[in-house]
Amino acid sequence: YWMPFACDPDIHKPVELTVEDENKYGCDVCFVGSGGDIYIQRREILESLTDFNPGIWGPGWESLPEKSPLKKFIRGGQTRPEEWVRIFSASKIVFHSHYKDPSGKVPCFQASPRVYEALACGAFFVCDNQRDVLRLFINKEHLVVFNNMQELKEITDYYLKHPDEAKTISEKGRKEAVGKHTYNHRIKEILTRTMQS
Repeated sequence: YWMPFACDPDIHKPVELTVEDENKYGCDVCFVGSGGDIYIQRREILESLTDFNPGIWGPGWESLPEKSPLKKFIRGGQTRPEEWVRIFSASKIVFHSHYKDPSGKVPCFQASPRVYEALACGAFFVCDNQRDVLRLFINKEHLVVFNNMQELKEITDYYLKHPDEAKTISEKGRKEAVGKHTYNHRIKEILTRTMQS
């Protein structure tokens, strides 16, 4: 039985930012996640966003080649939830790219925990077109998905210029995440199915 990830509204929520937080974490586009050698596709996608001055946090980015255009956008390594909820609250767009097996032998369709967490934080969330994301959330209503790097650039440019539209989507995304996709929802579903079987 398919049991998706979820969010914890007590942890994953919008936070009030100090001026120091704004200066430290504020950016047009942020990415929080791993960047090791198994994430070559993720690196290539992020390279397409360098015109938007992204902020990148997470483990593995220190291993970037010296000539990588992403080097100057690395803002930090491993982060804890209390830090990345501030990053999400300070960023205009939260970007995510799901892991893809470079060999194509191991398909992965699940929506990353980051989807639920970022939405619950009230972030305007943009991610790759992952099958399970669109089984749970509606494109351009709760979040925005992209199919290729050119489309991602166009989406990023559009919503940075239309913040009111981004805000409407992020508000609906947060409502959907905390209304249907918390760990309490998942536990209730497990208990209900256990009792039915």
